[in-house]
Amino acid sequence: MITSIVVDIDEGGSGPVDNVRAGQVPWITPGTGKTHLACALAVAACAAGKSVYFTTLDDMVRKLRTAGTAGDLGRQLRGYLRTSILIIDEAGYLPLSRHDANLVFQIIARRYEKGSVIITSNKTFSEWGQVFTDEVLATAILDRFLHHCDVITINGPSWRMKTHNPATDTAPPMP
Repeated sequence: MITSIVVDIDEGGSGPVDNVRAGQVPWITPGTGKTHLACALAVAACAAGKSVYFTTLDDMVRKLRTAGTAGDLGRQLRGYLRTSILIIDEAGYLPLSRHDANLVFQIIARRYEKGSVIITSNKTFSEWGQVFTDEVLATAILDRFLHHCDVITINGPSWRMKTHNPATDTAPPMP
């Protein structure tokens, strides 16, 4: 299993939290620690005095959609824009509608070069067109998101499956 992590390198920083600026993406197959890594970065950022907002992509989109219906989209967007680091977990589990993908684009575009974003996903960059329902929109999101990032690839098996062998494991009998 291949894992890529996109990391912004801020040469002027004094530690790992200073490097969390433009964007980070743990591209990790299921069970290899993408959420754990994002949370560890969040804890380190909080210890360094930075503000962090953690959400799943589905929850963020649901809140934005609800705020839009209530006429309060601007306030909800500001909540995602004012934090030092925004962590969006589980991007790509469900495809987004065009409207929802545009809401995500608004956040990424407005945070571009202003605030850090960490996105965890099991999808490769080439699959983002399917997630965001539109290749052009996905490319626009990735263009802004990846501009100040380096990609690191890591290989590793699922941590949750480390004690299981699919060839020899059998399902327990049904009652």
